[in-house]
Order: sequence, then C-alpha cells, then structure tokens
Amino acid sequence: MVPKPKQEWNECERRNFQLNAKVVYTLQCSMDRNEYNRICQCKSAKEIWRLLEITHEETNQVKESKINLLVHSYELFFMKDNEIIVEMITRFTDIVNGLEALGKTYKEFEKLMKILRSLPSKWHTKVTTIQEAKDLTKLPMMELIGSLMMIRAQLVSRLIRVQLVLLD
Repeated sequence: MVPKPKQEWNECERRNFQLNAKVVYTLQCSMDRNEYNRICQCKSAKEIWRLLEITHEETNQVKESKINLLVHSYELFFMKDNEIIVEMITRFTDIVNGLEALGKTYKEFEKLMKILRSLPSKWHTKVTTIQEAKDLTKLPMMELIGSLMMIRAQLVSRLIRVQLVLLD
C-alpha cells in the first residue's frame, strides 16, 4: 500500500498523524536507553506498542506454569521450624502477591484460614481460641497477624519466665 502524499490528506488524516506523532514522542521519551534502542525504528505508536507487548508479555504457557508453581507453594505452605510470625507472613504474602499479579486471587477468608492451618500443632489451642472468639469471615488480615504476634510474644515471655525460674 502506497501512502498518500501529505498534500492530499484530509483533516482527519492530519489529526491522526499529529496524534500518532505525540504518542510516539511520549513513548520514546519514557523509555530507558535499551528500550529506546529497541523501538527507535518503529514508525507508529501501534508498531511500538506491539513490539513492547511481544518483548515483555509472557506467553500463556509461561504464565500458567508460574501460576501452577505458586499455587503449589500456596497449597503446601506451612510455618517452618524456628520461623517467626513476621517471616511466615512475609513468605505467604510474597506467594499471594505473585498469584494476584498473574490474575489468580483468593478471598480474604481463604487466606486467613490458610494461615491458621499453616501454624504448627503447638499453636492448635491458640488457633481454636481465635476461631471461637472472632468472626473470621469479617476479620481483617492485619488483625489476625496482630493477634498471632501478640500470642507469640506471650509464649516467648512465658518461656523466659520458666527459664528464669529453672535457673534459680
């Protein structure tokens, strides 16, 4: 297809040309040197956009593979030995955020229950207490984390007192 000479453009074609030039300029200015070098030969905003999509978009197969790995990590998630609550929550949040970035989401209640089920057996009575005392369907994640951290602090305090008594 041979493009029309500029003298033969109608008003709509002139306006489209101007808009395209503005978008191309904006895209070029927003790129770092490596990205700019990749797109500098493109003549239209559509070409630039398509090239960026191809360069940065993951294939569906790669995306599904990542989702499967993260879902597997989510399903097998548990609190590690000698891990503190903050570390466990950080690991859990990393998994959940990775899944959400790929379009896989869990309801807040599901995440709360997963965390409670992930705690070691020595936490069983504390988990039961939390489940009985609070409406987990309405409990914010931060409140659960706060409760778990408070319980952990109480356990540590009690352990220190027992050790001090044993030393006397």
